This record gives sequence, C-alpha cells and structure tokens, in this order.
Amino acid sequence: MRVPPDEFLLADALSERPGVRIELERVVPFRERTTPTLWIASQDAPWVTQAVGGDETVDEVEVLDTVDEGLVLQVDWAATSTPFLDVIAEADATCLKGIGTADGWSLTLRYPTHEAFTASYHRCSDEDIEFSVESVRSSAGIADYGVESMLTEPQREALNEALACGYFDVPRGATLQTLADRLGISDTAASQRLRRGIQKVLSEQLR
Repeated sequence: MRVPPDEFLLADALSERPGVRIELERVVPFRERTTPTLWIASQDAPWVTQAVGGDETVDEVEVLDTVDEGLVLQVDWAATSTPFLDVIAEADATCLKGIGTADGWSLTLRYPTHEAFTASYHRCSDEDIEFSVESVRSSAGIADYGVESMLTEPQREALNEALACGYFDVPRGATLQTLADRLGISDTAASQRLRRGIQKVLSEQLR
C-alpha cells in the first residue's frame, strides 16, 4: 500500500525535510504498538531527536547507532493514532516493510486472512482514508519478505552490486575499493554496508 504521511506515522518529521527517508527496520504489529527500530537518512542527530521526538505519533526516541550514512533510532509510539492505523490494527495486520518520505509511506502489510484485508480495504474506502493498493500477494509470496524487510535500501544495493561484480567469487572478481567506486562511496562505508547486510541475512536464515 501507499498512504500519505499524515495517514500513517511521523508526518511532522517527514514534512520538515522533503529529502529525508525513514525505514522501519523491524516487523511491527500495530495492535501491540511494539517498539520498532527506524533507520533515517540523516546524521543530524540533534534535528532527528527533535523532529522525530516532537512528532505527535512519538512518545520517546533514542538514537542507537550511525549506520549507512544514517541514524538508527528506537521509538516508543504515543497513544495518538490515525484512522488508517486503527483500521489495520483492528485487522491484526503486521508491517513487514515500511519506507517513508515526504511523498508518503510505501508499506508491505501482512494480513492474517484475505477476508481481513478485504474488510480493511472497504473500511478505508468508507471512511475516506487516502490510500492505494499497489499489489496483493498470497501467503506463499508474503513469506519471501523476511530478509528483504530487514535490509535498508543501501544495504540491498551494496549486496546486489557485490554479487554482480564478483566480490564474493573465489578468486575474488573485484576489490572492496572497486565495489566502493561502483557504489560512489568510501571503502569504509562499503565495508560497513556489506558487513551489516550480511549479518542481517545470516541472523534471519540461521536462527
């Protein structure tokens, strides 16, 4: 689905800087409103703390780390909600992946049944909630989102580029510096993206 920022989360923070990008880093079940991890494409910690922490949907925010030229945040949601959040929470939907920009949120949602999705769709329409459905997949297709939902876009790009240029081949087909040049970043940043991306993939597949 795609929804405007003010129908979902962090509308205030996203509107302050049109170029900012926020990714939900963990699976988020909305009914329990569990504490998620967010990745935000900004290293301006004072602004991030003020903008995200001051958003009406947020109760508390803590900067955990600097990763892939952005900040990793732990967020406690406030009791404040939106009609769209209420609808998907009541349907027991879970967010597998979420990417937010000033233009809106792109969400991959898992519904327990097709009927739950249908009821949620009709309720959004009845209540004039602005949204669009880009695709619907069966439960077999949804299972493929496990690892993808864990990786940030820069990590996915780095891993894909490393595979394409032969970085993982034996013997190695490209050096770290070559990979970094292809990505347009420093070799240190390339190494960090690869290590963190590989760690996430392995933790998902081997646990």
